[in-house]
Amino acid sequence: MNASDTEVIGKTFYSPSPRSYAVIRLNPEDMVRPFDDAQALLQAQAMRPKSYLIYLHMERALPFPDQPWYRFEIEPVATSLRPEDKALGITSDMCIPISPNSSHPTGREPLKPQPEGLFPYDNCYHWFDAKLVDVRIKARPEAFDETNAVALSVRSRIQMMRLWERDCSQMFDNRD
Repeated sequence: MNASDTEVIGKTFYSPSPRSYAVIRLNPEDMVRPFDDAQALLQAQAMRPKSYLIYLHMERALPFPDQPWYRFEIEPVATSLRPEDKALGITSDMCIPISPNSSHPTGREPLKPQPEGLFPYDNCYHWFDAKLVDVRIKARPEAFDETNAVALSVRSRIQMMRLWERDCSQMFDNRD
């Protein structure tokens, strides 16, 4: 295998990979431009978009090349413990730290994204019962370079699902 082969393996040529972490930034102008509404465009231009750390949970359609958009179900990544919601039975420990963060009220083991040691933030969590959001990710002519992409392994996803099962049971117990 030569160096150019390694570069190709590290890329996906048209769509980001599910189970990866990403940073998204909303583009309000592009979002309202198709409506041909001058007032909406003016308000969109006044907005100051922010960047958000997200987890690409699942691709919502088959990813074919030459599509203008790729649909994903995403999960926002939190920077704090889960807020309690007594009416729903949710407690603050119903979250999973993302390594290198290891802080958790009950000592829950953090998820370890791969490649290990490359997740750049030390204060992040996946929340139980996080609201998943459908988004469209605009295709990029230069493709999505995943050479340094950080993702959850299948093993980590299984660990997450098992913990969510426990939290779900606890949530229903807390309601009684």
